[in-house]
Amino acid sequence: MFVNVKKKKIQSTLFVMVRPDGKSSETPMVRYDEYLRLPQLLQAQQPRTPCHDETFFIVVHQCFELWFKQILLELEAFRTAWQTTLSQDGGEVPLTRLLRRLDRVDAIFELMFHHFHVVDKTLEATDFLRFRDAIAPASGFQSVQFRLLEARLGLGEAKRVHPARCPRALDVLSAQDRRRIDAECARESLADLLKRHLRTMWAASGCHAWPRTVEAWTRYRQAQALSEDHPLASRWTLLCQQSLAGTDWSCEELKSALVALAWGEDGAAASLSHTRTLLLRLQRLDAHLSEWRTRHSRLVYRVLGHKTGTGGSAGHGYLHSTIKYHTVFSDVALATSLLFPLNT
Repeated sequence: MFVNVKKKKIQSTLFVMVRPDGKSSETPMVRYDEYLRLPQLLQAQQPRTPCHDETFFIVVHQCFELWFKQILLELEAFRTAWQTTLSQDGGEVPLTRLLRRLDRVDAIFELMFHHFHVVDKTLEATDFLRFRDAIAPASGFQSVQFRLLEARLGLGEAKRVHPARCPRALDVLSAQDRRRIDAECARESLADLLKRHLRTMWAASGCHAWPRTVEAWTRYRQAQALSEDHPLASRWTLLCQQSLAGTDWSCEELKSALVALAWGEDGAAASLSHTRTLLLRLQRLDAHLSEWRTRHSRLVYRVLGHKTGTGGSAGHGYLHSTIKYHTVFSDVALATSLLFPLNT
């Protein structure tokens, strides 16, 4: 790719690319439809029935898949930059560059929520049933890109809810697609990176901030006269005993997150402030996925009720269960549940 390139038209089908070093090269012109591959794109909707609403259904799902592709690109760039900084001394995060990737992911999810709105507002149950049988057993459950997205975040196969009534749902995928999913699951996910980041921060600054966190907790507990069986006091006791259950994080990782959330607001040390921001942004990403699943579940319930899904799952029942269990950064909420007012 050339930077600061000047273009000079020399004939109807060629441009001269003049580089900063004065050298030039010829490159073919490209039209709008060629650049976007519009002929191929607009021929990619192939309904299996004459039903008018089937084309609309295809277009919406193809839009979802295109946005999944872009989200995967943004998360890959986010992961690569984060891995690079953690491999360097100090592991300082280039926060502005990292968050730019997540800003775009946030905006894409918000746009996709509007796609659901269009479907919910304009597709009735009777409309869908006119072509539903013709597209079985195709199912969103088989979306390779959505699986890759979940795996890139950190939702491994061990954490998934597996539909009891469609144990062979992924068998329809090609061997190449299954290998892609397996390869992604074997890579360092964003959840893995967050754990590594928390350990790095604990060694660099978190452990130094922990004693004052404990002192602040002791003052707050005494001022509020909290008994040992108070929920917050009980959680703190288990944390200090390093026996807090229900988390994938180690005690140090949890303490590191707690310190960052407690002391990482404006004016704090950069490592605490950056870690706090990353925790909250990754939690927001989890919320986007939960909102996606909620909207999908509600839509399926409206148009299918309690029918079995086209891929053989329990339909709405399966989708509803994923809202609760398919979370990746729920440990951030566990750290939040240990917070208390610091101005006591």
